[in-house]
Amino acid sequence: MTSFLSKKIGGFVIHQFMLSEIGANGYIVQRGNEAILIDPTANPEKLIKFLVHKNINLGLMLATHGHFDHISAAHQLIEHGLVDTLYIHPLDFIEVKKARSI
Repeated sequence: MTSFLSKKIGGFVIHQFMLSEIGANGYIVQRGNEAILIDPTANPEKLIKFLVHKNINLGLMLATHGHFDHISAAHQLIEHGLVDTLYIHPLDFIEVKKARSI
């Protein structure tokens, strides 16, 4: 799957995406034009294009854990100015450092 699947649940729209070849899922939880990005997996260009096209403002980006297949697009999303921080558990910092070296 290289596209986004969207489903409305209550006042939210959940956008599921699988943009990495490994098959890691990521999610955008949207309410209005504000959203939270969970696991910025890969292909930041596709994520940026989707967010801009849908006029979605990221208020928060978080990772469920620090493996590279769950955080690889984070740096580019921050550099592009869509969000300013990746929130991740402190015990996963070692995995983030490994991901940066790949």
